[in-house]
Amino acid sequence: MEFQTTDFFGKWIAMAHHRMFHLLTRTFQKEGYDLTFEQFILLKIVNANEGISQQELANFMDRDKTSITRAINTLEDHHKVIRINLKDDRRKKGIYLTKEGRMLLENILPKFLEIKSELEKGFNKKEISNTVDLLKRLVNRVNEMEEKL
Repeated sequence: MEFQTTDFFGKWIAMAHHRMFHLLTRTFQKEGYDLTFEQFILLKIVNANEGISQQELANFMDRDKTSITRAINTLEDHHKVIRINLKDDRRKKGIYLTKEGRMLLENILPKFLEIKSELEKGFNKKEISNTVDLLKRLVNRVNEMEEKL
């Protein structure tokens, strides 16, 4: 049997991921926000986990520390986040939202929720839940296979 790339669900996962990130980034920019979707996610994570370290953030987002550092540098240059030495370990810095970063997040969140709602139209809650479960199982399976390498 010949392998068809259209049958490989990894292709569709990658395409959906790429297209959604692109849509959200372009929408943010159209709304006048100089922010990528990845930066938005970083801001949301930092907001929910004040003082998170870069390594914890990299682990949470499943990204390498270098790319997270670059993204944080950009957000810090734009006064959206600040790094502060942690009291219990001066070698580590915690990441915190600035007032400007918090305001940006509050202003852009409704637009994100609107897009999310629009993207989910045509899918019921069970389909969304099943898809998330399937993707989690896929990630776990990939992790298991990587451990065997």
